[in-house]
Amino acid sequence: MVAALACALACALFAAAFLLGAAGEDAAIAAVAASAFMVVGVLLGWIFLKVRIGAACWGGVALVFLGVALLSI
Repeated sequence: MVAALACALACALFAAAFLLGAAGEDAAIAAVAASAFMVVGVLLGWIFLKVRIGAACWGGVALVFLGVALLSI
């Protein structure tokens, strides 16, 4: 139940942040940052549901964070 509520909150925050970002001049950055949405699902599953995450998945999470960090420079 907690994971479902956390996911619903994350979805609502994602939608609000994406709409605010897309309205500005940095719509391209908002679109790429939106790709980090799946990372939220992975992390919530790992934290709350104790899902085992493989090395390839952790590598994907790291690449998403690296891409978003590079865009913020």
